[in-house]
Amino acid sequence: MTGGARGLGLEICRQLAAYGARVVLSARNVTEIVGAEQQVAATMPGVDVFPLDVSDGLSIKRCRAFIIGKYGRLDILINNAGVFLDDPRRDVYTCSAAQFADTLTVNLTGTYAVTDAFIEGMRLNNYGRIVNVSSGMGRCVELEGTAVAYRTSKAAVNTLTKILAARESHYNIKINSVCPGWIRTDMGGEAAPRSAAMGASGVLIAASLPDDGYSGQLLRDGERLGCS
Repeated sequence: MTGGARGLGLEICRQLAAYGARVVLSARNVTEIVGAEQQVAATMPGVDVFPLDVSDGLSIKRCRAFIIGKYGRLDILINNAGVFLDDPRRDVYTCSAAQFADTLTVNLTGTYAVTDAFIEGMRLNNYGRIVNVSSGMGRCVELEGTAVAYRTSKAAVNTLTKILAARESHYNIKINSVCPGWIRTDMGGEAAPRSAAMGASGVLIAASLPDDGYSGQLLRDGERLGCS
């Protein structure tokens, strides 16, 4: 579970643990790790916390070594780590070229890099469920002239999901994007109409799909959204 230390990610970990999954919660910086460990100690005993920066290849290798070393395999991968760097102080959420590149590095390249680290093991086990936390803001029917970096990154994640799902279709690996909706987190803000628990429940549906379930789709609450 990437980006699991707070908000939606933490709630996904909580729900996975409640269903009996063995969970490895990852986060990028020391402050988030400490906070996650406190949350886990209080409410989710048995959940592992491990540092992971999805933009750092060595960090990904270390995380993979920990998971495979302790559990021998990874069956469910939730790619939740993400950033929103578009500047909200202006009407069109402008961003610099550097912010644009950083957004793609985390939201898109990071998603691919972590997936690539674990996909071979899923092939060997002929089982895998990969959930890329995305957004309806990347749907072709919702694209508009705001949040250019974030929208571009999520549109690309949705495309990546389709490509990888087709590539892995012979290995019983289901890969889907999930839009959790506008939820009340640090990123979504207090005005959002949905709770983190509501958003997380849709991720769990995608994480537990049967062998004949969806793959290569953008889902919300278990239902397909068109034009992903």
